[in-house]
Amino acid sequence: MAIVAPHPDDETVGAGGVAALHCGAGDDVTIIVVSDGGASRAGGLSADEMAARRHEEVRAAASALRVQRLAWLGLPENRWATADARAPLGRLLSGVDVIYAPSCVDYHPEHLKTAHLLAGLLSPGQMVRVMEIGVPLTPVLANVLADISEAEGQKREALSRFVSQRQTLDALARLARYRSALFGIEHVEVFWELTAEAYGRVMAFGSWERGESPFRGIRSRPFGDWIAFAAGWHMRGRLRTIAGAGGRELPPTG
Repeated sequence: MAIVAPHPDDETVGAGGVAALHCGAGDDVTIIVVSDGGASRAGGLSADEMAARRHEEVRAAASALRVQRLAWLGLPENRWATADARAPLGRLLSGVDVIYAPSCVDYHPEHLKTAHLLAGLLSPGQMVRVMEIGVPLTPVLANVLADISEAEGQKREALSRFVSQRQTLDALARLARYRSALFGIEHVEVFWELTAEAYGRVMAFGSWERGESPFRGIRSRPFGDWIAFAAGWHMRGRLRTIAGAGGRELPPTG
């Protein structure tokens, strides 16, 4: 399996627990980081300094998850072209059966850009599991639940390595608590599982440009958290119809 992360830390936020479980079960796991995350201005670092810092952080996080294969494309955040990533990403995904990925259920330009690129690289027979990175999937879309209790310690350790992104990750920790209450599992990651063909249909429909997305994510302050669940509610239903529905629980061993 492979995890496609638009930025360093998206892989751990969205699927860190499942990655650790896959590794524990002896599965071959690759984390693919598309952009270098250099646009973050946390700590007043320059783009090059931030990119280097985030590269080291994701390497440490992968180690905490026991993931041995980290593919760092390292494209300059906000300044890369799809042509730059198409060939290397296509090679890395060739023959991979399950891909954890971003989707159009998002508003972040880099997440959307990565998802649209990915949709054009998939092959019939590949399965996509859309990650909940910052925008809640909600029960409307989440059809795979993974109890990550056995790997919660590893995920927590991995997240702690992203020191430069602590403020953002503190907000996403609230989303994890909401997710636990919503699905009735103390430590859970949720995904929207789609065939490659369905993922392509969803991405073609949800071709949001900057500022057009109907969705909103969890922000730094908790007062508007409810909006992240309410915004785009009807659109989630439309996307589910386009993709086709279904549901199951993912065993802890992956």
